[in-house]
Amino acid sequence: MNSKHSILKELIGSWSYEREFDNGSSGSGFACFERTNSNKLEYSETGTLNLTTAAVLKSKRKYYFIANKNKLEIYFFENPKTLFQRFELKSKGNTLIGKATHQCGSDHYASEYIFKTDGRFEITHKVRGPKKKYSSKTIYSKIIN
Repeated sequence: MNSKHSILKELIGSWSYEREFDNGSSGSGFACFERTNSNKLEYSETGTLNLTTAAVLKSKRKYYFIANKNKLEIYFFENPKTLFQRFELKSKGNTLIGKATHQCGSDHYASEYIFKTDGRFEITHKVRGPKKKYSSKTIYSKIIN
């Protein structure tokens, strides 16, 4: 991804993803970004979550992605919209990087978003709280139609 202003345009379409957790669990599936207006995308994901206990669960989630100048905002898919994270995109070579946090009750999310020029992007979440302590890394690869 090479332009802060075209990030939404480059996200539109279908993606496969692989997710790893620091406890040995993993997940995989497909995600889709669909334009709802000029600066807003709807993100939907379906997949499987493979737990270390050998259980396999179905997973799905939805968000809104909204671009405002050099910032990207991610909202939970609910009405009214509730902000999950907001971050500024900064260039590092040909890569765009954003860092964000989110406080959910006693749980703290620290996240990093890395958008690459090779048709991939990564999201890493480190979650800490009285009942949660894990890290996850998701790598998305664009599906070329």
